[in-house]
Amino acid sequence: MRKYAERIQEAVIFTVIVSFMVVILGLPMAVRAEETAVFHVQASEVKEDGTIRVSVYLTDTENLGGIDAELVYDPEKVTYVSSGLGRSFTSGFGETNCDEATSTIKCVTVYQDAKAAHGELMYAVFQLNGIESYQPEFRVVDMLDATVELNPVPYTITYQQADGNWTDTRDTSEKAADGSVIAQALEAYGALEDMGVRPVEEGEPVENKIMEEEGLTDEISGQAKSEKNSGDTKTAELNDSNEVSGQGTGKMFETVIGLSVAAVIVIIIIIVRKRK
Repeated sequence: MRKYAERIQEAVIFTVIVSFMVVILGLPMAVRAEETAVFHVQASEVKEDGTIRVSVYLTDTENLGGIDAELVYDPEKVTYVSSGLGRSFTSGFGETNCDEATSTIKCVTVYQDAKAAHGELMYAVFQLNGIESYQPEFRVVDMLDATVELNPVPYTITYQQADGNWTDTRDTSEKAADGSVIAQALEAYGALEDMGVRPVEEGEPVENKIMEEEGLTDEISGQAKSEKNSGDTKTAELNDSNEVSGQGTGKMFETVIGLSVAAVIVIIIIIVRKRK
């Protein structure tokens, strides 16, 4: 009976030791929540020449490696005119291309380094065929992060309706959105590079665009330098804070490990003594 009680006691002590060590080993392992990218398909921007411009914004991902996506449209309602990547997504290797046989505009872009995505991913221009407005369907074929493993990035797609609301289904009302609705999406999800003049599109005076582009480039450059100086100061402060925090965390972890090892040694000594 005594031996049976000693075995139970040893089993309980062993369980406590294992549980204690699991907790200790788990302390430095911070679990990071998986980020979910969000695609925002803007309500169609109706222009005076009878064309519409549809923008797709991408936000909420800091480790983007590449995207394979597409816009699918109805050729009976609109005719493809042009498309392209947004300004803030041209730093990698990519392009857009329309396959008119399948009424699909492909967007493929890859980045050598991890990209923090926030801005207009792509745009498409269509000629309206006797309707007031139109919004194509957006699909993601593949989306990967910038790790060696090339893990898939979870995402959601949301569509802006003509009244300004956002839903998970595209706007089929074919109603033209007010200018304030378009401005709302641009302000909320556009990058600094997306503000002001849009990329050159077919049918627009290139000379005027070039002159406007030069003025916009100077403005963006000045704002970027100002933000960079401010960002450098904040980064230095953050690094100092992280260094102090890291040192404190390291010391705490060493202390906890030391206490856990001491506790295990004490328990082992107690078990050996009882056996004697």
